[in-house]
Amino acid sequence: FQTSRYLDFESQVNSYLLNDGESLEVKQAVYDIEIAIDNMAIEKAYDIIVNPESQVGDPLENLYQHLFDRVIEGVLGITPLDPAETTEFNKIIDINTGNIIAILIRNPEPFNNPKIPISIAQDMIQVTLANGNVDNSYTVLHSKDFSQTVVMNSINKITAAVMYFKFKYYKWDGMEYSADSVSDVWFEININN
Repeated sequence: FQTSRYLDFESQVNSYLLNDGESLEVKQAVYDIEIAIDNMAIEKAYDIIVNPESQVGDPLENLYQHLFDRVIEGVLGITPLDPAETTEFNKIIDINTGNIIAILIRNPEPFNNPKIPISIAQDMIQVTLANGNVDNSYTVLHSKDFSQTVVMNSINKITAAVMYFKFKYYKWDGMEYSADSVSDVWFEININN
């Protein structure tokens, strides 16, 4: 049995802020994953994220049962990465166009209890506008263990220089996962750092 390496949920999410220990400079854990991909595959990945119920009978279903794996490995062709050491934001970049087509958010631990039904936990990570309101042009898909999330938008190209994210942690109140027991962490990520 291993306990969390983080003091609390806020510490887990904010572990994306890196300090080398020698200087006072803090960097964000934002990295690049470069892939060569065509528009049809990008559209397929987005379709899986926004229309998961329409994926029954997909030929990739036999190889990748979970939709997250189907998008990341099956469609985008991203091979398994080294384990994340902190919360990190990976820009998935199409090297053919230079466009950022998605953001892959990872952490060594789940962002929420993986036993929570996805219908409840679906909004545990959201892209927001600068004012904190949800930006509905983005859609997220979580990994089975809730330690990773892929984010795409409706135009399949992320052009924002800065993105804002809200992370929610759900707690069991003895009867249900209640909105009253949600902890919010909100911050911005510099995409072009």
